[in-house]
Amino acid sequence: AIMSVARAAIQRALVAWYGEIYTFLQHARANEGGEASLDALFAAFARLALPWALLIPLASLLRRFWCFEWRMALVDAYVRRWATRGGGAPEGASQRVQEDTQRFARGVELFAGQVLDAVLTLVIFVPSLLELGAAFPPPGSSGGHSAGWLLALTAALALLGLCVSVVVAWRLVGLDVRNQRVEAGLRKRLVAYEDAPPREVERRAAAGDRLDELVATLRQNYAALYRNMLGIDGWIAVFEQSVVVVPLVLCAPRLLDPSLDLTLGQLVQLLAVFQRVFDSLNLPAHNWSAINDFAATVVRLVEFERSVGEAKASELV
Repeated sequence: AIMSVARAAIQRALVAWYGEIYTFLQHARANEGGEASLDALFAAFARLALPWALLIPLASLLRRFWCFEWRMALVDAYVRRWATRGGGAPEGASQRVQEDTQRFARGVELFAGQVLDAVLTLVIFVPSLLELGAAFPPPGSSGGHSAGWLLALTAALALLGLCVSVVVAWRLVGLDVRNQRVEAGLRKRLVAYEDAPPREVERRAAAGDRLDELVATLRQNYAALYRNMLGIDGWIAVFEQSVVVVPLVLCAPRLLDPSLDLTLGQLVQLLAVFQRVFDSLNLPAHNWSAINDFAATVVRLVEFERSVGEAKASELV
C-alpha cells in the first residue's frame, strides 16, 4: 500500500511537470534565461523519474512473492483434504490443484495491485481534475459552470464502457468453465495412455476409446470462446481509443478564447489527469476478459472444494 501511494504521488508530480514544461515551451521566446530554466526542469524530471524506475520493479517483486505464497498455501490445503478424503480422486483433481491455483494466484496478483493503484490514483488525481474542470469551461458555457463537469463526464464514460462490456461478454464465464472441463477429460485420458503399455493402448483404441471426440469438442468450445472474446476485445479497443480524444475535442478550442487565460501546459495536464482518472474508473471494463477468466477459475475451485468435502467457498480467501 505504501508503494502504491508513492507511485500515485510520483505520477501526479510527473503530470504537473509536463504541464510546466509545455507552458514554458509555449512562452520560450519571452522567457529570459531560458536554457537555465530548461535545465532545471530536466533536473526535476530526473529526480522524479529515478524513484519511479526503482519503485516499480520492487513493488512487482514483492507482489509476485506474496501471490506465490498464497498459491502454495492453497495447494497445501487442497492436497491435505484430497489425501484425507478417501474414495479416490475427484474429477480433474490434478488440474485443479496445479493449474487453477496458479491461475487464481495470477488473478489475485493482477487485480489486487490494479485495484489498489486505481483507488489511490483517484484519491490523488480527482482534486486535480476538479481544479482543471474549474479552469476549462464546458462547451457552450460562458461562466458559472460546475468544477466537477469533467469528473462527471469521466464517470459516465466509464459506466458506459462497463455496461456494454457486461452485455457483450456475458457468455465468457460459462464457455471458459465448459472448456476447462473438457481439458480435464482430455488430460486424464492422455495420462492414462501414457502409463498404459502399447498393447493396452491399441486395445482401447480398437474398442472405440479414441481422443477424436474430445479434441473435436475442445475445438468447437474454443472457437465459440474466441468468437466471444473478439467481440469484447473489439469493443474495448474502439471505446478506449474514442475516449482519448474526448477531452481534447471539448477543451482544446478553449485555448483560442481570449477571455480565458489558459496555457498549452494546462491542456496537456488536463489530458493526462483525465486519462489517469478514466483508466482507474474504467478498470473493470478494460480487464473484463481477465475478470471472466478469473471468475471461471473461482467457479472451478469452488466445485473442487465441494468435491473434497469443503462446504464453504469463502475459505478460498
